[in-house]
Amino acid sequence: MWSTRIPLFVMIRRAIGMALLGVTLAATAPATRADYTYRSQIGSSGSGNGQLSRPDGVALDSSGNVFVSDAGNSRVEEFNSAGAFVRAFGSAGSGNGQLSGSSGVAVDGSGNVFVGDPGNSRVEEFNSAGAFVRAFGSAGSGNGQLSTPYGVAVDGSGNVFVADSFNNRVVEFNSAGAFARAFSSTGSGNGQLSLLDFPRGVAVDGSGNAFISDSFNNRVVEFNSVGAFVRAFGIPNLGDGQLFDPRDVAVDGLGNVFVTDLNNNRVVEFTSTGTFVTTIGSFGSGNGQLSLPRGVAVDGSGNVFVADSINNRIEVFAPSAVPEPSSLVLAGLGAVVGTGWARFRCRA
Repeated sequence: MWSTRIPLFVMIRRAIGMALLGVTLAATAPATRADYTYRSQIGSSGSGNGQLSRPDGVALDSSGNVFVSDAGNSRVEEFNSAGAFVRAFGSAGSGNGQLSGSSGVAVDGSGNVFVGDPGNSRVEEFNSAGAFVRAFGSAGSGNGQLSTPYGVAVDGSGNVFVADSFNNRVVEFNSAGAFARAFSSTGSGNGQLSLLDFPRGVAVDGSGNAFISDSFNNRVVEFNSVGAFVRAFGIPNLGDGQLFDPRDVAVDGLGNVFVTDLNNNRVVEFTSTGTFVTTIGSFGSGNGQLSLPRGVAVDGSGNVFVADSINNRIEVFAPSAVPEPSSLVLAGLGAVVGTGWARFRCRA
């Protein structure tokens, strides 16, 4: 469920954090931005075939088929590479093959689909034809347990990474669905995820590094293949390379990181080392515009797929330039408040 109300303690804490950001941040940015243009739209508002209600997650298989976590309808919808409806699977409930507010979605090399089932505190697996395979995870905070899991990712070996949102950690399951490990801890320091707002999305690159959208801390945190902290990037605000409640994260074949910047109504692209590259989209309901974007995925050609949740669609953006590195210094920021910052905050 999402709400337009901002809790008072969240507003106070964020205002204090913003006021303390009086620092200068050295960074490297491209001289030529990788610009993106609107290409197409998938889906429309509703509950019928090919229609969506608050789409939350989006993923692609090796053939370019698009899988959408249709949260408001508690199901997953599959579209082909041309954007035509193929099938829907899952339904509302708590039984096998049923979902309670479907969230993140991921596809492995065999076409199996993994879906975060936050209301049932588990992840469900479906095969390439949409048939239920198994569920793993159960409600709790112990090993192999989950509390409102959202983001889901699968690595090349079939290991499944889950953003265990209310437990403030990422849980890894092996390809057989058995608990492998959990990493991170509560807090806002390096390698920590805040208790006050959950880690929401997770992606894994070709080297096994995990990138996590740390929503309350308005940043992305990277861990290496053994679960050790590497770096954090992104700071809270409205400018270039800044984030306001990041929700999902994706990594392309070159290691570039794409983050849905929920309350700034855009996608932000960073290099593999956390340097700002460009932004995609703007607030609105027209072509190329977004309203509370959640899920994000990137195909082999660099096309970016965004779950545009309030507009009940997937928008596709195509790259039109290749970035070249140069240096940039971002000035320190204070407590800036504007129309973008005042937009309502989403809680799930």
